[in-house]
Amino acid sequence: MSLVAWALLAIQPIQQSTPADSLAVREAWVMGTRVRVSVEAPSRLGAAAFGELAIREIERIDQLLSTWDEGSELSRLNRARPGFEQPVPSELLDLLTELDAWSQTTGNAFEPRVGSLVDVWDLRGAGCSPTPDQVERALWASKPGAMVIENGTLTRTSAAAWIDSGGFGKGAALRSVANLVEASDGPPPRMLVDLGGQLLVAAPEDDPWLVDVAHPFRRSVVVARLRVTTGSVATSGTSERGRHILDPRTGRPVAAWGSVTVVHDDPLAADILSTALFVMGPEAGRAWAEEAGVRALFHESHGDTVRSKWTSAAATSHRK
Repeated sequence: MSLVAWALLAIQPIQQSTPADSLAVREAWVMGTRVRVSVEAPSRLGAAAFGELAIREIERIDQLLSTWDEGSELSRLNRARPGFEQPVPSELLDLLTELDAWSQTTGNAFEPRVGSLVDVWDLRGAGCSPTPDQVERALWASKPGAMVIENGTLTRTSAAAWIDSGGFGKGAALRSVANLVEASDGPPPRMLVDLGGQLLVAAPEDDPWLVDVAHPFRRSVVVARLRVTTGSVATSGTSERGRHILDPRTGRPVAAWGSVTVVHDDPLAADILSTALFVMGPEAGRAWAEEAGVRALFHESHGDTVRSKWTSAAATSHRK
């Protein structure tokens, strides 16, 4: 996904035919977007129960991570008085610690503390063009030292610093849903959860979900189709909504060069990596993904044409 909430996802599942008595579809509005859960199980009642479970779990994670709801735990930390340690609930602490590790792993191409940059570019409003000095100050407030996590607490050292869950919230929610499905009794259902464009997939090897990947600038045009049986699919790009993905290393918007689609067993990793690789760019991102063994598809725009380049891991396991 994105380091900010406006990254555009361009993936669309194709649902295969299913007996009507075993399929349940549930839709809701959660995390500021639409979630659609399609579940096939031995009974329609069982399928409906799985769908409801998924919706409720996404709502629970939203109550933990929302930066729009002042009552969420993350919002409370984002408003904490600078210089004062704040206790962090264990679930959120584990997640924030993991996000720090991803920031280091990606060379800061992913950084959850980008709130100051979101503010200076007014990405939650009409948008603006800040001065270089304003960007520099916001960039300092987005560094790890501006929000320090240690000994089970978080301390803001800058009043401008805050964590934006737009770059990891969907992945965290889908991972929590996947954990519930894995822990359930009986055989897992055939399931697809579409959370604002990021997908969580579960299917038998001989009956995969087919996922269309759209042209990075013309969403009605399909440029690739993936066969997916497990894990999560996430795409990041700027598409027709403009340059809304920020590079936390420079504090500036990323050029609209195309899109990156990542398939990963861990939905959180898929969410984070799709954006981090887009921030890195088509060449550096693909080289990083190849070395790390990431299943990724890069679509690079060249005028009116789009060049699709797969990493080795993606080409052998998902290409249709």
